[in-house]
Amino acid sequence: VLDQRVLTGLSSARNAGLGIRLVTGSISSPFTQSAIDHFLKSYPSARHVVYDRHPLHALATVHRSGSQAALPAFNFAAAKVIVAIDADFLGTWIAPVAFTKAYAAGRRITPENPTLSFHAQIEARMSLSGSNADERLVAKPAEQAHILLWMARVLAQQLAGADKLQTLLSGIEKPAAFARQLDLVLSQLLAHRGESLVVCGTNDESVQTVVATINHLLGAYGKTIHVNKISYAFMSTETTLADTVKDAEAGRIGALIFYGVNPIYDSAWSGRLRAAIKTIPLTVSLNERTDESTQLCQMHAPDHHFLESWGDARPISGTYSIQQPLLHPLFETRQAQESLLAWSGVAASAYDHLKQFWQENLFTGSDAPHFKIFWTQLLQTGVYSRAAGQNDLSRVDDSQRAVAALRPLSTPNAGLSLTLYDKVGIRDGRN
Repeated sequence: VLDQRVLTGLSSARNAGLGIRLVTGSISSPFTQSAIDHFLKSYPSARHVVYDRHPLHALATVHRSGSQAALPAFNFAAAKVIVAIDADFLGTWIAPVAFTKAYAAGRRITPENPTLSFHAQIEARMSLSGSNADERLVAKPAEQAHILLWMARVLAQQLAGADKLQTLLSGIEKPAAFARQLDLVLSQLLAHRGESLVVCGTNDESVQTVVATINHLLGAYGKTIHVNKISYAFMSTETTLADTVKDAEAGRIGALIFYGVNPIYDSAWSGRLRAAIKTIPLTVSLNERTDESTQLCQMHAPDHHFLESWGDARPISGTYSIQQPLLHPLFETRQAQESLLAWSGVAASAYDHLKQFWQENLFTGSDAPHFKIFWTQLLQTGVYSRAAGQNDLSRVDDSQRAVAALRPLSTPNAGLSLTLYDKVGIRDGRN
């Protein structure tokens, strides 16, 4: 009955020329993306809206893989000097589990690694990463931007081939409150060019442009920042959810589907979305639980719990993992990918589609003589690696605009600043 009502609503939206929006978080699962692609192909007016509660679009925007914005894959294990600005990479930023393992490798003395890596943390509040740093600078957000501009200026002065950037940054004074600490940090960076990494968690395109410029001057690309791999941890843009709300308010949306997101609870557009959703003819939630967004939807097709689900993941280019269920579904739920396939006219279970997807797209090029052996080995090991393909990463150099935007922040400001952050043990409270 639910499927019939959903299919009728989707057909009505398509026939009326109204938009269909599928709102999800970032998708790192190729199998899930395949199910979404089937859905989008079945409904030409459908659009995939990627919404992340903590978007990293600024970091992705200043990098490119081909013509697309791309999130860099960082190599903390290769970094002898790490400078983190408002990025709790050991606690909550991007992939803290992977980063912690790589970071730990440089903080352990071995015959192959006789010296510890140097870690400086620049932040407004205490973080897990800051508590492990060799040098910690307590700086407000505006002061952090000033520090970055100063670092870029010093590096441009010290390194050959940066005359244009040096001129662009002229007049930027050293932040007096951090003079001693910055001298130490910059001496470490200059002494380890090609072995240094600067990361920043600020979701501001101008700030990230300056950070990318610093990493370029330090020779980080190709060393501590992969240029042949990209990260699939976050893929959102800042405007798509906002555009969806505006389209709904204008009566241009005929169907809205939520999958794995709760924007009524955690989006800045929550109030307007709450009002607009009432005007949409068809609203469906695929969320596992009856959360705030689901409560406003007409229908709920609950997803399996992740421990009941088949799936896969691709955290970075060329690295894949398989997800197997731990137990049979306890309630009357259906895997979200299976629901999307059913509404796309594909009669296949999530398991069958997953297996078919791997056979058609990832089995080719493996060492296994046939797919049955490949699949059995995959289920035993849980991971699979293959050549990353064409994912050459490059940075977008817009330093002139970035410096112009940030220069006013180099003037000392005694006002108050507000810093919002995730607690490591709570995050958004879903788990």
